[in-house]
Amino acid sequence: MCNNTSHEIQVTCRPMNDILPEFGTPYYLKVDIETADHFCLEALDPNDLPQFVSFEKSRLEDLFFMHNLGYSRFKLIAQEDFRQLGYSPDQASKWSRNLRPLRSRVRRMLGRRAPENVAKKHSAYGSSGPFGDETDGPWRQMKEVAFTWLAFDLGHTGDPDPVWHDWFDVHCAR
Repeated sequence: MCNNTSHEIQVTCRPMNDILPEFGTPYYLKVDIETADHFCLEALDPNDLPQFVSFEKSRLEDLFFMHNLGYSRFKLIAQEDFRQLGYSPDQASKWSRNLRPLRSRVRRMLGRRAPENVAKKHSAYGSSGPFGDETDGPWRQMKEVAFTWLAFDLGHTGDPDPVWHDWFDVHCAR
């Protein structure tokens, strides 16, 4: 646990479509506005896009939007250990829905903490983790990531084990 101190600062609120022209398009754009990421994503200029973008898994529509914007490679990355969420229909069982209450109970009993042996890859807990080609696993097509997203939300198991993960970022590449 870090012993960081913090203090309040005043920040002027500005729309994303004013900021990018002033400072330029970044190579990598990390968006994290707690369920409001779409406001920044929708401000991206289709003619001047970052090579890589990541945002919090919140609305499936954001994944479709990024695909329509021109991004063709995607990953769902667990922010607790920076592993890619994968899904295969072979991994799902007819019992997975019955396991959902058990997973919830285990989360509550353990205080939602992951086991100590979970690999943290490159970064400390609470950091944004790796981006772009440094993220875990292969890049996938939008349809595969959308299917994985829905399968996970419906309670089907995959890798990483959903008992420990409920916070994901969507990574996009052109």
